[in-house]
Amino acid sequence: MTMLIEVLRDQLQQVQQEKAHLLAMLEAEQQTRRDLETKLLPAPKPTPVGKVQVWILLAVLAAALVFAGWHFRAVIVSALAS
Repeated sequence: MTMLIEVLRDQLQQVQQEKAHLLAMLEAEQQTRRDLETKLLPAPKPTPVGKVQVWILLAVLAAALVFAGWHFRAVIVSALAS
């Protein structure tokens, strides 16, 4: 019976060592894959700002300026009158 226990312990130790070895190999492979992907993938291109987006931004800014002028018109008129 003790001989069987010793054999099983040896097998368990071998399996644990093999598992640790396989996990180390897997980590090395994953790191190599990440390094290769970093080297081989093209760098992301910056997205150009379209003319439509610029015009929309200008229109929003102009609308905000008009709204602010209308909202504070009494203050503006009194400042210009004095």
